[in-house]
Amino acid sequence: MAGIGNNLPRFVNMGDIVIGNGEERFSTVLGSCIAIMMYDPSKKMGAMAHILLPQRRTIGDDKIGKYADVAIPEMIEQLVKKGCAIRKIWAKLAGGAAMFNASSSFLIGEKNLVAAREVLEKKSVPVLATHCGGTKGRRALFYPGSGKIIITINGEPEVEI
Repeated sequence: MAGIGNNLPRFVNMGDIVIGNGEERFSTVLGSCIAIMMYDPSKKMGAMAHILLPQRRTIGDDKIGKYADVAIPEMIEQLVKKGCAIRKIWAKLAGGAAMFNASSSFLIGEKNLVAAREVLEKKSVPVLATHCGGTKGRRALFYPGSGKIIITINGEPEVEI
């Protein structure tokens, strides 16, 4: 039966950065947060971060995976340390929903997406696909050994990006 024992994907909490390959799977649940998934096809290795905010405002905050501006460089550094070439790494993004009926000044999902795209562009990492926005949360399932990403929104068919 799927999902029993060792078949469970590793859950990626807010602020986590994980690196993997092979048969591993990473899963996270997103609202306004963004899952950043990077992959090097030549090494068959990937990374996932679950960011909460666009920028780190407090230097003493050790959980750098919460912030797009510092999580992305950290992901790249960890992949390069494992033998990946930055010129071969691509990214895909999911999440960034407008979860609350609020003014445009509170659309944190959109701000997270813009920040992630800006940092990736500065680092010359192309964004090949996104599954972002809307008003519903979603689940992202990432296979870091193949680069496959499945997105599920409750009540809708799953989508591969």
